[in-house]
Amino acid sequence: MTAAEYLRTLPHRVNPEAIQEKETCLHFIIAGNEGGEFTVTVKDGQCTAQDGLHSSPKCTYRATASVLMDIVAGKKKFTMALLLGEVKIDNLGEFMKVGRALGLGVE
Repeated sequence: MTAAEYLRTLPHRVNPEAIQEKETCLHFIIAGNEGGEFTVTVKDGQCTAQDGLHSSPKCTYRATASVLMDIVAGKKKFTMALLLGEVKIDNLGEFMKVGRALGLGVE
């Protein structure tokens, strides 16, 4: 599975109960052939994912496709990737609200 496929299929992976009272809009800018730009929206217990950057994000997540997939697969710790600058997040507090529910390695 590629990073793009993972992000496109997030709505099928997220437990609605885990995001029931959360609301956010995230932009993912994933570098590399298997990446792209995506908008993930969480609202009213639902998650949607779209190709491209839409709406005003509360948080932007930047990484390479390989780093994102290593985090998803558990080969790399999210916190270590963040500390090493392999993942850049402009509003970490906002991301932490939903990162675990999205399966993005948040401990």
